[in-house]
Amino acid sequence: MIRNSKEGREFVKEVIRQPMKFVFGANRAIFGTVMAFITPMWRDDKLGKKQAQAHVYLEDWHGRGKTAILTHLSSALRADISKFVGTIDMMPKDLIGKEERDVITGTRTLMKGPLHCHVLAYDELTRTPAKSLTALLTGMEGAHVMMNTTDPNTGIIKSEPYPLYPVPGDPKGRDFFIVLATSNPIELEGTFPLSPAQQDRFTYRFKIGLPPREDEMRIESENVVNEKVEVIGDLSDLLDIAEMVDSLRLSDQARELVQRYNDNSRPYSQDIEDFGEKRKRYADSSLVEFINKYVACGCSPRRNYHLKAAAKAYAWMTGENEVVLAEHVKAIAPSVMQHVFMLQPSTLSDDVSPRKIVERILAETWIPK
Repeated sequence: MIRNSKEGREFVKEVIRQPMKFVFGANRAIFGTVMAFITPMWRDDKLGKKQAQAHVYLEDWHGRGKTAILTHLSSALRADISKFVGTIDMMPKDLIGKEERDVITGTRTLMKGPLHCHVLAYDELTRTPAKSLTALLTGMEGAHVMMNTTDPNTGIIKSEPYPLYPVPGDPKGRDFFIVLATSNPIELEGTFPLSPAQQDRFTYRFKIGLPPREDEMRIESENVVNEKVEVIGDLSDLLDIAEMVDSLRLSDQARELVQRYNDNSRPYSQDIEDFGEKRKRYADSSLVEFINKYVACGCSPRRNYHLKAAAKAYAWMTGENEVVLAEHVKAIAPSVMQHVFMLQPSTLSDDVSPRKIVERILAETWIPK
Protein backbone atom coordinates (compact mmCIF):
# COMPACT_ATOMS: atom_id res chain seq x y z
CA MET A 1 0.00 0.00 0.00
CA ILE A 2 1.30 3.45 -0.98
CA ARG A 3 0.76 5.82 1.94
CA ASN A 4 2.15 9.13 0.67
CA SER A 5 3.72 10.87 -2.32
CA LYS A 6 7.26 10.11 -1.18
CA GLU A 7 6.57 6.37 -1.23
CA GLY A 8 4.72 6.76 -4.51
CA ARG A 9 7.66 8.46 -6.22
CA GLU A 10 10.07 5.81 -4.97
CA PHE A 11 7.74 3.15 -6.38
CA VAL A 12 7.53 4.89 -9.76
CA LYS A 13 11.29 5.43 -9.84
CA GLU A 14 11.87 1.69 -9.46
CA VAL A 15 9.34 0.87 -12.20
CA ILE A 16 11.11 3.29 -14.56
CA ARG A 17 14.45 1.67 -13.77
CA GLN A 18 13.38 -1.78 -15.06
CA PRO A 19 13.16 -1.11 -18.83
CA MET A 20 16.20 1.16 -18.58
CA LYS A 21 18.27 -1.95 -17.84
CA PHE A 22 17.68 -3.08 -21.41
CA VAL A 23 16.77 -0.03 -23.51
CA PHE A 24 19.41 2.70 -23.59
CA GLY A 25 18.81 6.34 -24.51
CA ALA A 26 15.01 6.16 -24.45
CA ASN A 27 14.55 7.82 -21.06
CA ARG A 28 11.87 10.27 -22.19
CA ALA A 29 9.65 7.59 -23.74
CA ILE A 30 10.05 5.32 -20.70
CA PHE A 31 9.30 8.20 -18.32
CA GLY A 32 6.19 9.10 -20.31
CA THR A 33 4.91 5.54 -20.59
CA VAL A 34 5.22 5.01 -16.82
CA MET A 35 3.51 8.37 -16.29
CA ALA A 36 0.52 7.02 -18.23
CA PHE A 37 0.01 4.33 -15.58
CA ILE A 38 -0.69 6.99 -12.95
CA THR A 39 -2.50 9.57 -15.09
CA PRO A 40 -5.92 10.05 -13.44
CA MET A 41 -8.37 9.50 -16.28
CA TRP A 42 -12.10 8.92 -15.85
CA ARG A 43 -14.51 7.11 -18.14
CA ASP A 44 -18.25 7.02 -18.61
CA ASP A 45 -20.16 4.38 -16.68
CA LYS A 46 -23.86 3.62 -16.42
CA LEU A 47 -24.09 5.35 -13.06
CA GLY A 48 -21.60 8.16 -13.63
CA LYS A 49 -17.81 8.21 -13.91
CA LYS A 50 -15.26 5.54 -13.02
CA GLN A 51 -11.49 5.66 -12.72
CA ALA A 52 -9.65 4.75 -15.92
CA GLN A 53 -6.15 4.71 -17.38
CA ALA A 54 -4.39 6.81 -20.03
CA HIS A 55 -3.54 4.79 -23.13
CA VAL A 56 -0.17 5.19 -24.86
CA TYR A 57 0.80 5.12 -28.54
CA LEU A 58 4.50 4.60 -29.32
CA GLU A 59 5.22 5.36 -32.97
CA ASP A 60 8.75 5.17 -34.29
CA TRP A 61 11.01 3.39 -36.75
CA HIS A 62 12.04 -0.22 -36.35
CA GLY A 63 14.81 -1.25 -33.95
CA ARG A 64 14.44 1.63 -31.48
CA GLY A 65 13.07 -0.33 -28.53
CA LYS A 66 9.28 0.15 -28.73
CA THR A 67 8.40 -3.47 -28.02
CA ALA A 68 11.21 -3.90 -25.49
CA ILE A 69 9.97 -0.95 -23.44
CA LEU A 70 6.44 -2.33 -23.27
CA THR A 71 7.61 -5.87 -22.50
CA HIS A 72 9.96 -5.00 -19.65
CA LEU A 73 7.76 -2.27 -18.22
CA SER A 74 4.65 -4.44 -17.98
CA SER A 75 6.69 -7.31 -16.50
CA ALA A 76 7.65 -5.07 -13.55
CA LEU A 77 4.07 -5.25 -12.25
CA ARG A 78 1.94 -8.03 -10.81
CA ALA A 79 -0.81 -8.00 -13.39
CA ASP A 80 -2.51 -10.00 -16.10
CA ILE A 81 -0.51 -9.02 -19.15
CA SER A 82 -1.35 -9.78 -22.77
CA LYS A 83 0.98 -9.31 -25.71
CA PHE A 84 -0.61 -9.16 -29.14
CA VAL A 85 0.64 -8.48 -32.66
CA GLY A 86 -1.75 -6.99 -35.21
CA THR A 87 -2.09 -8.78 -38.54
CA ILE A 88 -3.99 -7.96 -41.70
CA ASP A 89 -6.23 -11.05 -41.48
CA MET A 90 -7.26 -10.81 -37.83
CA MET A 91 -10.91 -10.85 -36.77
CA PRO A 92 -12.63 -9.22 -33.75
CA LYS A 93 -12.88 -12.61 -32.05
CA ASP A 94 -9.08 -12.84 -32.08
CA LEU A 95 -9.08 -9.95 -29.60
CA ILE A 96 -12.33 -10.45 -27.73
CA GLY A 97 -12.55 -14.24 -27.68
CA LYS A 98 -15.52 -16.45 -28.46
CA GLU A 99 -17.66 -19.31 -27.24
CA GLU A 100 -16.43 -22.76 -28.25
CA ARG A 101 -18.65 -25.85 -28.42
CA ASP A 102 -17.33 -29.37 -27.95
CA VAL A 103 -18.79 -31.33 -30.90
CA ILE A 104 -18.85 -34.58 -28.90
CA THR A 105 -20.20 -33.53 -25.49
CA GLY A 106 -21.97 -30.36 -26.54
CA THR A 107 -20.28 -28.47 -23.69
CA ARG A 108 -19.84 -24.76 -24.35
CA THR A 109 -16.74 -22.97 -23.07
CA LEU A 110 -16.16 -19.23 -23.14
CA MET A 111 -12.64 -18.61 -24.45
CA LYS A 112 -11.59 -15.08 -23.54
CA GLY A 113 -9.20 -13.30 -25.89
CA PRO A 114 -6.10 -11.22 -25.11
CA LEU A 115 -8.23 -8.10 -24.58
CA HIS A 116 -9.26 -9.49 -21.19
CA CYS A 117 -6.25 -8.29 -19.23
CA HIS A 118 -4.87 -5.42 -17.17
CA VAL A 119 -2.04 -4.41 -19.51
CA LEU A 120 -2.34 -4.99 -23.26
CA ALA A 121 0.96 -4.56 -25.11
CA TYR A 122 -0.29 -4.25 -28.69
CA ASP A 123 2.45 -4.41 -31.31
CA GLU A 124 1.97 -3.31 -34.94
CA LEU A 125 -1.34 -1.57 -34.24
CA THR A 126 -1.71 -0.20 -37.77
CA ARG A 127 -1.78 -3.71 -39.25
CA THR A 128 -5.19 -4.23 -37.63
CA PRO A 129 -8.18 -3.90 -40.03
CA ALA A 130 -10.94 -1.50 -39.06
CA LYS A 131 -13.53 -4.11 -38.06
CA SER A 132 -11.12 -5.61 -35.53
CA LEU A 133 -9.79 -2.25 -34.37
CA THR A 134 -13.33 -1.30 -33.35
CA ALA A 135 -13.26 -3.97 -30.65
CA LEU A 136 -10.06 -2.51 -29.24
CA LEU A 137 -11.29 1.10 -29.33
CA THR A 138 -14.53 0.10 -27.59
CA GLY A 139 -12.56 -1.54 -24.81
CA MET A 140 -10.30 1.49 -24.49
CA GLU A 141 -13.18 3.92 -24.18
CA GLY A 142 -15.69 1.93 -22.13
CA ALA A 143 -13.43 -0.57 -20.30
CA HIS A 144 -15.66 -3.46 -21.28
CA VAL A 145 -16.26 -5.81 -24.20
CA MET A 146 -19.44 -7.44 -25.43
CA MET A 147 -19.40 -11.22 -25.93
CA ASN A 148 -22.09 -13.53 -27.28
CA THR A 149 -22.88 -16.41 -24.92
CA THR A 150 -25.47 -19.17 -24.99
CA ASP A 151 -27.88 -19.64 -22.10
CA PRO A 152 -27.43 -23.31 -21.07
CA ASN A 153 -31.10 -23.63 -20.10
CA THR A 154 -32.85 -21.98 -23.03
CA GLY A 155 -30.20 -22.16 -25.74
CA ILE A 156 -30.74 -18.48 -26.49
CA ILE A 157 -27.69 -16.51 -27.57
CA LYS A 158 -27.33 -13.16 -25.84
CA SER A 159 -24.73 -10.41 -25.73
CA GLU A 160 -23.22 -9.67 -22.32
CA PRO A 161 -20.69 -7.07 -21.15
CA TYR A 162 -17.42 -8.16 -19.54
CA PRO A 163 -15.50 -5.52 -17.56
CA LEU A 164 -11.86 -4.68 -18.30
CA TYR A 165 -10.38 -5.61 -15.96
CA PRO A 166 -10.98 -6.29 -12.24
CA VAL A 167 -7.92 -6.06 -9.98
CA PRO A 168 -7.90 -9.16 -7.74
CA GLY A 169 -7.60 -8.39 -4.06
CA ASP A 170 -8.01 -4.65 -4.47
CA PRO A 171 -9.63 -3.34 -1.27
CA LYS A 172 -11.73 -0.82 -3.22
CA GLY A 173 -12.83 -3.23 -5.95
CA ARG A 174 -11.24 -1.14 -8.71
CA ASP A 175 -10.54 -2.02 -12.34
CA PHE A 176 -7.36 -1.44 -14.34
CA PHE A 177 -7.00 -1.55 -18.12
CA ILE A 178 -4.33 0.16 -20.20
CA VAL A 179 -3.32 -0.24 -23.84
CA LEU A 180 0.33 0.27 -24.79
CA ALA A 181 0.38 0.26 -28.58
CA THR A 182 3.20 0.52 -31.12
CA SER A 183 3.45 1.07 -34.85
CA ASN A 184 6.10 1.77 -37.48
CA PRO A 185 5.48 4.99 -39.48
CA ILE A 186 7.46 3.86 -42.54
CA GLU A 187 5.39 0.71 -43.10
CA LEU A 188 2.61 1.32 -45.63
CA GLU A 189 1.92 -1.98 -47.39
CA GLY A 190 -0.62 -4.06 -45.49
CA THR A 191 -1.37 -1.33 -42.96
CA PHE A 192 -4.44 0.68 -41.96
CA PRO A 193 -3.31 4.10 -40.71
CA LEU A 194 -5.24 5.40 -37.73
CA SER A 195 -7.44 8.42 -38.26
CA PRO A 196 -7.13 11.40 -35.89
CA ALA A 197 -10.50 10.38 -34.39
CA GLN A 198 -9.11 6.93 -33.57
CA GLN A 199 -5.88 8.35 -32.21
CA ASP A 200 -7.92 10.66 -29.98
CA ARG A 201 -8.56 7.63 -27.73
CA PHE A 202 -4.87 7.69 -26.80
CA THR A 203 -3.88 10.23 -24.16
CA TYR A 204 -0.20 10.13 -25.09
CA ARG A 205 1.85 9.61 -28.21
CA PHE A 206 5.61 9.28 -27.84
CA LYS A 207 8.50 8.92 -30.25
CA ILE A 208 11.70 7.33 -29.00
CA GLY A 209 14.17 8.73 -31.49
CA LEU A 210 17.80 7.77 -31.91
CA PRO A 211 19.77 7.39 -28.67
CA PRO A 212 22.75 9.62 -27.85
CA ARG A 213 26.01 8.19 -29.22
CA GLU A 214 27.32 7.10 -25.83
CA ASP A 215 24.06 5.23 -25.11
CA GLU A 216 24.05 3.57 -28.52
CA MET A 217 27.56 2.27 -27.88
CA ARG A 218 26.23 0.50 -24.76
CA ILE A 219 23.95 -1.69 -26.89
CA GLU A 220 25.78 -4.99 -26.64
CA SER A 221 25.02 -8.34 -25.07
CA GLU A 222 27.45 -7.92 -22.15
CA ASN A 223 25.36 -5.04 -20.80
CA VAL A 224 22.02 -6.85 -20.77
CA VAL A 225 22.52 -10.61 -20.61
CA ASN A 226 22.71 -10.83 -16.82
CA GLU A 227 20.02 -8.26 -16.08
CA LYS A 228 16.58 -9.29 -14.83
CA VAL A 229 13.30 -7.41 -14.52
CA GLU A 230 12.28 -7.07 -10.88
CA VAL A 231 8.59 -7.15 -9.95
CA ILE A 232 8.13 -3.87 -8.10
CA GLY A 233 4.50 -4.00 -6.98
CA ASP A 234 0.89 -4.51 -7.97
CA LEU A 235 -1.81 -2.50 -9.66
CA SER A 236 -3.45 -1.40 -6.42
CA ASP A 237 -0.28 0.59 -5.73
CA LEU A 238 -0.58 2.36 -9.08
CA LEU A 239 -4.26 3.09 -8.49
CA ASP A 240 -3.44 4.58 -5.10
CA ILE A 241 -0.83 6.82 -6.72
CA ALA A 242 -3.31 7.87 -9.42
CA GLU A 243 -5.71 9.01 -6.70
CA MET A 244 -2.92 11.11 -5.15
CA VAL A 245 -2.22 12.63 -8.56
CA ASP A 246 -5.89 13.41 -9.10
CA SER A 247 -5.96 15.39 -5.85
CA LEU A 248 -3.70 18.04 -7.39
CA ARG A 249 -5.48 21.27 -8.31
CA LEU A 250 -4.94 23.14 -11.56
CA SER A 251 -4.18 26.82 -11.05
CA ASP A 252 -6.46 29.29 -12.83
CA GLN A 253 -3.56 30.12 -15.16
CA ALA A 254 -2.99 26.45 -16.03
CA ARG A 255 -6.68 25.83 -16.67
CA GLU A 256 -6.91 28.88 -18.91
CA LEU A 257 -3.78 27.85 -20.83
CA VAL A 258 -5.25 24.42 -21.58
CA GLN A 259 -8.29 26.08 -23.12
CA ARG A 260 -6.16 28.54 -25.08
CA TYR A 261 -4.16 25.70 -26.60
CA ASN A 262 -7.40 24.04 -27.68
CA ASP A 263 -8.83 27.28 -29.08
CA ASN A 264 -5.64 28.11 -30.98
CA SER A 265 -5.45 24.62 -32.49
CA ARG A 266 -8.70 25.09 -34.44
CA PRO A 267 -9.18 26.87 -37.77
CA TYR A 268 -11.88 29.48 -38.19
CA SER A 269 -13.79 27.03 -40.42
CA GLN A 270 -14.66 24.99 -37.32
CA ASP A 271 -15.98 28.10 -35.56
CA ILE A 272 -18.16 29.06 -38.51
CA GLU A 273 -19.55 25.53 -38.83
CA ASP A 274 -20.43 25.22 -35.11
CA PHE A 275 -21.13 28.81 -34.04
CA GLY A 276 -21.77 30.73 -37.25
CA GLU A 277 -19.00 33.21 -36.48
CA LYS A 278 -15.29 33.46 -35.76
CA ARG A 279 -14.30 33.18 -32.11
CA LYS A 280 -11.45 34.90 -30.33
CA ARG A 281 -7.94 33.48 -30.59
CA TYR A 282 -5.20 33.99 -28.03
CA ALA A 283 -2.24 34.57 -30.32
CA ASP A 284 -0.97 36.96 -32.97
CA SER A 285 -2.43 36.86 -36.47
CA SER A 286 0.57 34.93 -37.84
CA LEU A 287 -0.37 31.80 -35.85
CA VAL A 288 -4.06 32.18 -36.69
CA GLU A 289 -3.25 32.35 -40.42
CA PHE A 290 -0.90 29.37 -40.12
CA ILE A 291 -3.60 27.23 -38.45
CA ASN A 292 -6.25 28.28 -40.97
CA LYS A 293 -3.95 27.29 -43.82
CA TYR A 294 -2.74 23.91 -42.60
CA VAL A 295 -5.26 22.50 -40.07
CA ALA A 296 -8.63 21.07 -41.11
CA CYS A 297 -9.67 20.03 -37.61
CA GLY A 298 -7.92 20.83 -34.33
CA CYS A 299 -8.19 19.42 -30.84
CA SER A 300 -11.54 18.05 -29.73
CA PRO A 301 -13.13 19.01 -26.40
CA ARG A 302 -12.01 15.60 -25.14
CA ARG A 303 -8.38 16.74 -25.51
CA ASN A 304 -9.05 19.39 -22.86
CA TYR A 305 -9.79 16.55 -20.45
CA HIS A 306 -6.72 14.53 -21.45
CA LEU A 307 -4.38 17.51 -21.22
CA LYS A 308 -5.51 18.45 -17.71
CA ALA A 309 -5.04 14.88 -16.48
CA ALA A 310 -1.62 14.64 -18.14
CA ALA A 311 -0.56 17.97 -16.61
CA LYS A 312 -1.47 16.64 -13.16
CA ALA A 313 0.58 13.49 -13.74
CA TYR A 314 3.58 15.43 -15.06
CA ALA A 315 3.45 17.90 -12.16
CA TRP A 316 3.36 15.06 -9.64
CA MET A 317 6.18 13.17 -11.38
CA THR A 318 8.36 16.28 -11.19
CA GLY A 319 7.78 16.83 -7.48
CA GLU A 320 4.60 18.89 -7.17
CA ASN A 321 2.08 17.84 -4.50
CA GLU A 322 -0.58 20.55 -4.59
CA VAL A 323 -0.93 22.87 -7.62
CA VAL A 324 -0.46 22.33 -11.35
CA LEU A 325 1.13 25.36 -13.00
CA ALA A 326 1.07 26.66 -16.57
CA GLU A 327 4.66 25.48 -17.03
CA HIS A 328 3.54 21.88 -16.38
CA VAL A 329 0.81 22.19 -19.02
CA LYS A 330 3.27 23.57 -21.58
CA ALA A 331 5.85 20.85 -20.88
CA ILE A 332 3.51 17.90 -21.44
CA ALA A 333 1.30 19.39 -24.19
CA PRO A 334 3.35 18.12 -27.21
CA SER A 335 2.88 14.46 -26.22
CA VAL A 336 -0.86 14.98 -25.72
CA MET A 337 -1.69 17.15 -28.75
CA GLN A 338 0.46 16.07 -31.72
CA HIS A 339 -1.47 12.98 -32.75
CA VAL A 340 -5.02 14.38 -32.97
CA PHE A 341 -4.80 16.95 -35.78
CA MET A 342 -6.53 16.50 -39.12
CA LEU A 343 -4.28 18.31 -41.59
CA GLN A 344 -4.87 19.95 -44.94
CA PRO A 345 -3.30 18.29 -48.03
CA SER A 346 -0.99 21.30 -48.47
CA THR A 347 1.01 20.20 -45.41
CA LEU A 348 2.65 17.50 -47.54
CA SER A 349 4.06 19.85 -50.16
CA ASP A 350 5.00 22.50 -47.59
CA ASP A 351 6.66 20.04 -45.17
CA VAL A 352 4.42 20.97 -42.24
CA SER A 353 4.07 18.22 -39.63
CA PRO A 354 1.89 17.97 -36.50
CA ARG A 355 5.05 18.50 -34.46
CA LYS A 356 5.72 21.82 -36.16
CA ILE A 357 2.12 22.88 -35.67
CA VAL A 358 2.19 22.14 -31.95
CA GLU A 359 5.57 23.85 -31.57
CA ARG A 360 4.10 27.04 -33.02
CA ILE A 361 0.98 26.82 -30.85
CA LEU A 362 3.09 26.46 -27.72
CA ALA A 363 5.53 29.20 -28.72
CA GLU A 364 2.96 31.77 -29.87
CA THR A 365 -0.03 31.27 -27.55
CA TRP A 366 -0.33 34.15 -25.12
CA ILE A 367 0.34 32.96 -21.57
CA PRO A 368 -2.53 34.02 -19.28
CA LYS A 369 -1.63 36.41 -16.49
